[in-house]
Amino acid sequence: MSGPLWFFGTPLFAAKVLEALVRKGFPLTLAVTQPDRPAGRGYEVQTPPVKQLARDLTVSVFQPASLKEPSAREYLEGLARVEPPEAAIAAAYGQILPAWLLQIPAKGFLNVHASLLPRWRGASPIEHALWAGDAVTGASIMRVVQKLDAGPVYGSRQIPLAPPLDAPALEEALARAGGELLAESLDAILDGRIPATPQDESRVAYAPKLRKEHGVLDWRRPAAELERQVRALRPWPGTFTQLRGKTLKVLRARVAEESGEPGEILKAQDAFTIACGAGSLVLEEVQLEGKKAMSAGDFLRGAQLEAGERLSLPEKPNPAPA
Repeated sequence: MSGPLWFFGTPLFAAKVLEALVRKGFPLTLAVTQPDRPAGRGYEVQTPPVKQLARDLTVSVFQPASLKEPSAREYLEGLARVEPPEAAIAAAYGQILPAWLLQIPAKGFLNVHASLLPRWRGASPIEHALWAGDAVTGASIMRVVQKLDAGPVYGSRQIPLAPPLDAPALEEALARAGGELLAESLDAILDGRIPATPQDESRVAYAPKLRKEHGVLDWRRPAAELERQVRALRPWPGTFTQLRGKTLKVLRARVAEESGEPGEILKAQDAFTIACGAGSLVLEEVQLEGKKAMSAGDFLRGAQLEAGERLSLPEKPNPAPA
C-alpha cells in the first residue's frame, strides 16, 4: 500500500497486531485507542498497550472517550481532509465504529478478530472458546460492517486448544497469528487479489462481554467444564466459590475422577479435591479473601479443613457457553 494507515485498538492483543504491521513497514500515521483508566487493586491509571507502542514509534495517538462525541468526529474528519487514509485496521478497540467513520478510509476498514468467524462474534471470543471446550479457534480478518463482527472474511489462521492453555497464553498466540496473517495479506486484500467470503449466518455464536458473576463456580457442573472455566476466565473475572462465608478464588485446577455430592470436599490433606456434577476438581492454586495467592498445599496447612465440608452452591446455575 502507498497511502497512510490508521489503527484502532487498545489491549495487548491489538498492540501485537500493530507491532506486526510496523515490522512489515506499513505507513502507520494514527493510533486510536481507549483513554487511560484506573485499574488493578490500587486503581492506578493504566496506559493502553497500543498507546505505549504508538508513543515509542512516535505515531500520533488519539484517545476519545467515545467515538459518538462530535469532537471525535470533527478531529478524525479533519485529519482525513489533510491526509486521507488509504485503509484502517481495527483490533480489539472496545468501541463500536460508527457509520461515518467507516466511510473515511478509501479502501475501507478491516478487523482482526480473535475467533474463527462466524463462531464467537462479540467482546470475549478468547474466553468463550476456551470455556466452551472448542477443539480449535483462530484469528480472522474481515471487512468491518455496521452489524457486529458480521463482515465478510478474507482469511483465518487456526490454533488448537488443549490444557494447560489459558486465556492470557491464547490471547498472545492469537495476536501473533492474526498480526502475521494481516501483515502477509494486507496488500493483496487492498488490491483486490484476495476475495472476501460472506459468513454463514446459520453457524453464528456470540461471545458477550464477561461480567463478574460469570466467575462463580457451580459445583453441579462437570469437573471438565469447571477446569476450562478456570483457564478461560484467568485473570478476569477469575473463578471463585464460597468457603466458610469467605470468597475463595481458584487460580489453577485439574480434573480428577473421584465422586461425591457437588461442592463436597473429598480430600483436604495430600490434595484439595472438590466433588462436581461429574468427576471432581483438584484445586492446585487458590487465594482466600484477604490473603495472597498460594499453592493448595500451603493453604491446607493453615486452613484446617476436613473432608466432608461443603463449598457453597450458587442459587442460579452458571452454565458454560455453547
